[in-house]
Amino acid sequence: MKANELRIGNLFYPIDRSGHVHLPIQVPFKVHTIGFEIEAFKFDQNPAELHEIPKFRLSDLSEIPITEKWLLDFGFEKSTAGEGGDNYVEYYENSISKLIICNWGDGFIMSNSFSHGIRINLKYVHQLQNLFFAIEQKELELSPVESA
Repeated sequence: MKANELRIGNLFYPIDRSGHVHLPIQVPFKVHTIGFEIEAFKFDQNPAELHEIPKFRLSDLSEIPITEKWLLDFGFEKSTAGEGGDNYVEYYENSISKLIICNWGDGFIMSNSFSHGIRINLKYVHQLQNLFFAIEQKELELSPVESA
């Protein structure tokens, strides 16, 4: 993760350095403060209820790849356009802002229309969060979990 892409509220996976192999822990953390170290907490925790907020170095942060699940969790709705074959496009639309996200190569693109306008390549959740904030001037929040 690049320091110039990091913003308070961004989600990341912390890297577990306790063993010989250093792999990201598949539990998202949310950036709370940025300084010499980054304070962050599990995304579903309330920092006011914590006795101590965990600290990380920038090198301990791993990007979260954008997946369909993440898009749906952020409140985007899955839709389709076209009639199949090469003309078939699967996309995700945010009803609040009418932003469209389409699969594109090894990542996604965000656009404000299908044919014209802004198209920006996205691979990671923090990039989506930052772009959404730049366009909408509000945070991209995870949708509340529906209880069964």
